[in-house]
Amino acid sequence: MAAALGSGVGGWHRAGLQSSRRTPAPRTPAQRTHQLARRRSPADRRRVTGMASPRGQGTEEQRSGVARLIGTPVYTVLEVGELLVVLMLLDAAFSGDWSRIGAISKDTELALQKVSAIVLIGHLGTGAAAGWLASQKGRAPLLPAVKGFLFGALGLYEEQNSQ
Repeated sequence: MAAALGSGVGGWHRAGLQSSRRTPAPRTPAQRTHQLARRRSPADRRRVTGMASPRGQGTEEQRSGVARLIGTPVYTVLEVGELLVVLMLLDAAFSGDWSRIGAISKDTELALQKVSAIVLIGHLGTGAAAGWLASQKGRAPLLPAVKGFLFGALGLYEEQNSQ
């Protein structure tokens, strides 16, 4: 009998034996959260799914991750650190000093020039997005656009989480 059942999926069906009870498919955490969200009120649904409240960004307890750091000295250190890394990349790529003293090769300098072009295009994009986001909120777009260009994703993230 054991040989007739076989192993793997469908072994019972090949042998002509079927369970009278259907086993439900296992649910993922996302499916359970979605199912809970359908049963609750809109305010509870926002809380379960992690959606922001429509009147703002919520209380300090509801803000998470980097959003809690905005305006703190730690966030300022992150911004300055990102700016310094970008400036060091540009210096290594375009000054020629590093390859002249032998710290990097000419091939590495050319590769850094290509990488820095990608980084600058990304910073231009985040600056434009931060400026656009500020204008959608009815604020002057110049300062957020400059912060988005200088600090990249941190500047855009700050504008996205501003009131």
